[in-house]
Amino acid sequence: MCLLLLAVPSIVIGLKSYYSATANLNDLGARSLKNNVKLTLEMIDALNKYVEAGKISLEEAQEQVKQHILGPKQADGTRPINTNIDVGANGYLYIVSEQGIMLANPTTEGENSWERQGADGTFFMRDLIKKAIDGGDYTVYQFEDSKNPGKFQEKVAYAEMDPHWRWIVAAFLQSALPNRLSPWLLPSIV
Repeated sequence: MCLLLLAVPSIVIGLKSYYSATANLNDLGARSLKNNVKLTLEMIDALNKYVEAGKISLEEAQEQVKQHILGPKQADGTRPINTNIDVGANGYLYIVSEQGIMLANPTTEGENSWERQGADGTFFMRDLIKKAIDGGDYTVYQFEDSKNPGKFQEKVAYAEMDPHWRWIVAAFLQSALPNRLSPWLLPSIV
């Protein structure tokens, strides 16, 4: 009986601590996504001033943004992910047009993403673009894992539209935290 009186409060305290830590980490990840997008928008704003002053062409300015957030375009059309910009272990910044064309992306630059669907059938890219046009917001979606076809991972993205070039700037990360209590955690709490 004494063991039960000690175990129940320990479990409750452990669960409360776990959910509090999870909420704080989720908030930190969300802020990181938004901050990376905001910094990219500031860079676009600064470069656009050079374009308007006639110091560089629009194409040069746009390529500078793409190279900064990702890297130089490779011979095969891909771009490396800039490791100096931390968007989480499996995340990166990308840019898409209002029509869903990938303007800056490590592997799908130039492709149309308008028809991309999540595991639940929702057109998540359309949702992301609409939220960006409406002032910016988060989109949560299930996306097929490129390394494990047929398996889907939850991803969280934040996107906003740049007013100068009408680019949709987005950052995403793979949701690393479970939405439920992991079975391996319970023994460590008790």
